[in-house]
Amino acid sequence: MSDTPYHIPVMLNETLEYLITIPDGIYVDGTLGGGGHAEKICERLNNDGTLIGIDADTDAIQEAEKRLQRFQSKIQLVNENTAHIATILRSQNISTINGLLLDLGVSSFQLDEASKGFSFRGNERLDMRMDRRQSLDAHLVVNSYEEEELADVIFHYGE
Repeated sequence: MSDTPYHIPVMLNETLEYLITIPDGIYVDGTLGGGGHAEKICERLNNDGTLIGIDADTDAIQEAEKRLQRFQSKIQLVNENTAHIATILRSQNISTINGLLLDLGVSSFQLDEASKGFSFRGNERLDMRMDRRQSLDAHLVVNSYEEEELADVIFHYGE
């Protein structure tokens, strides 16, 4: 990883003002990233507050673990896709949360970190997996799918 910050949250104070309304509540950061938002959320929680941080990117989880080490008693990190949030919460016997943060999109770190394969700036293998545990990467898709299959992927998932 580079020495630059993983992600610098934008509109952080405004977000926290409306998100953290109950200091002993249960909050979810569904796009944990490097833990920038999570760190500030934890600072506003009291000792009974809980933050569940979810991210599919293993590198993000590792970066957040380092950054959030001082909040171990109030945070749970989950290396999973946020699409599974209901299952994640059920597995922890949580039926209600007090707030949810989703900072959607690809982070600048993911674009800048050549090994992630999200950018065409370098000469690295095209990867584009948020979750490296998944076997299907963009290189395989682009080089093995038929034209009709690629068109279908772009039609359904492209922006």
